[in-house]
Amino acid sequence: MFVRIFLISSFLLVSASAAGNVCKKFSEIYSDGSQMCTVMFSNSFIVPGTEDAYTMGFFDATNPNTDYSNKNNVTDINGKTLRDYINPLTSQPKCKIEGYQMPEAKEMGLGNYSQCYSFHESACCKASPISSFEMVNALYGEEYHIDRCGPMSDECKNFFMMEACFYECDPNAGLFRMFSDAQVQADLDKNGSLTWTNTWQMYGMPIRKGFCDNWFAACYNDYFCADGGGDFFSCANNYIAPPTETELELASEQKWNAFLISITVIFGTVGILSISAIAYLIYREKAGRSVFSPLIEEHEPSLGRADEDMI
Repeated sequence: MFVRIFLISSFLLVSASAAGNVCKKFSEIYSDGSQMCTVMFSNSFIVPGTEDAYTMGFFDATNPNTDYSNKNNVTDINGKTLRDYINPLTSQPKCKIEGYQMPEAKEMGLGNYSQCYSFHESACCKASPISSFEMVNALYGEEYHIDRCGPMSDECKNFFMMEACFYECDPNAGLFRMFSDAQVQADLDKNGSLTWTNTWQMYGMPIRKGFCDNWFAACYNDYFCADGGGDFFSCANNYIAPPTETELELASEQKWNAFLISITVIFGTVGILSISAIAYLIYREKAGRSVFSPLIEEHEPSLGRADEDMI
C-alpha cells in the first residue's frame, strides 16, 4: 500500500509541474512599469513616458479617456474617431472590441456594475463577466488565468481588475483594435471564418506612465508567468492543461498495474530459477554425482611395525 501511495503521489507531482509555465516575480520579469505594460499584452499598449495618455483606472465624474480621444481626434485603423461611432438616437458609441462586449455602449446602473463602476455612464461590458476578480480570471479559460503562478496580493489583483474593466467596458479601447473592418471582412470572405484576423486584439494604445508604474509597484513581489518575457499570450499558448481527475485515476491505476506486473515477473523468474536449481540438485544426487559431496576426513598415516622397532 505504501508503494502504491508513493507512485500515485509522484505522478500527481509530475502532472502538476507539467501543467504550469515558468513563474517568476514581477520584479524579475520586468525592469519597470513601462516594460510591463508594453510586454504583458503583446504591445496592445505603449507607454509614451508622460501622463498625456489613456488610463485604465480613474475616479473622475466622467471618463477621461473619452476626453483624450476627442481632444486629440484619435482615429482608429478604419480612419474613424469615437464621435463617428456615436449613435445619434442613444448618444452612445459603437463597441469595436468584440468579445463579451455589447454591440453598443450604454449607461449602466451602479448597483449592477460592481467593480467597474467608473465606466457606468458609457459601458460596452455586460455586468456579469466582470463582477469580480474570480469571474474575470475564469472568463477566457484556464490558459488565461492570471494567478496560475499562485495566489496574488489584493493590491496586484486590483490592477488586473482595472485592466479588465478598461478592456471590457471602455469604448475608447476599440479605437486601437489591431485589424480593420475591411481586413476582417476580407478574411471572412476568403476563408469562411477568421483565420489571420480577429476583432478582439488591440495594438499600440498609449497608457499613462504613472498608472503602469503604480501597477508594477503593486505586483512587485507577486509571481506571474514569465514565458515570452512575461507575455500573457505566450503564456496562454504554452499552457498545458492539467489531467482531469479521471485521467489521474486511470494513470495511477496503470502505474500500479505495471508495478504489480514487474513484481510478478521478478518473483516468477526467481521461482523458476529456484525450482530448476533444486531439480538439478536432485538429478545429481540420484546419479551418484552429488554436487555437495561430503568431505573426506584426513588421518595421519599409521606407523608400521618396522617403524616402531626403529623407534
